[in-house]
Amino acid sequence: MSMNLFEKITAENSEANVCALVDELRPDYVNDDWEEDFDDIHEAYIEQGRGQAEGQIITDLVNRYGPDLTSDAHVKLFDQLAEHYGLSTT
Repeated sequence: MSMNLFEKITAENSEANVCALVDELRPDYVNDDWEEDFDDIHEAYIEQGRGQAEGQIITDLVNRYGPDLTSDAHVKLFDQLAEHYGLSTT
């Protein structure tokens, strides 16, 4: 079940594409005044975002491809995708 979804998701969503989606979303997870305390948005995200953009993208993929998954299957697929794409969600 989730292995088929895992294979489908990873076949249709390259690592480069997923990382680009994460990069686009990162600014949404930093404070508007981040420039006061940080040199660049990446540094601000590391301190303030802490994996939220990565988690959101993976959650979006799981929900799009497996909307009817049980909670356990959702978590397992989420973890598999995070590991596959090398994304930290914490």
